[in-house]
Amino acid sequence: MRTRFRHAWLGAAGPLLLIASSAVAELLTTESAARLLTGDASRIWVHEKTVQTMGAGNSCVSGRQYEFRQNRLLDITECIGGELRRSQHQWSLEQESEIDTALVVDGAKRYLIRFKDDGTELRLRSVQNAKTSPDIDMLFILGGD
Repeated sequence: MRTRFRHAWLGAAGPLLLIASSAVAELLTTESAARLLTGDASRIWVHEKTVQTMGAGNSCVSGRQYEFRQNRLLDITECIGGELRRSQHQWSLEQESEIDTALVVDGAKRYLIRFKDDGTELRLRSVQNAKTSPDIDMLFILGGD
């Protein structure tokens, strides 16, 4: 039997490990990643809890969330300069290797995508073109369907 790899988490802020196993583990494919990202229609993934302030308009203190839709649209809502701002983007998934699936936003930004085993936590790791640039991880929790 061929050795397969499964992604594992070490705590909320711990490093991502690949664990070798002779048992056949389910690998993250573009189809399974899309199901986890969108659910039946769309899902909201929360990077930072949105805290709005009282008053008129879209005043806020903090927050960032991504809503992935099955029609391959991504709505990003984030607090910038004390105001909630929304932007819409296109997303796609590419199988880069047997163990790596990449999220591509607007055809340019690339992130390696990982899910916690129960599918309630998402990690996006920026793909850097230069070895001198650091990898940046964004951790999300499932906010709702």
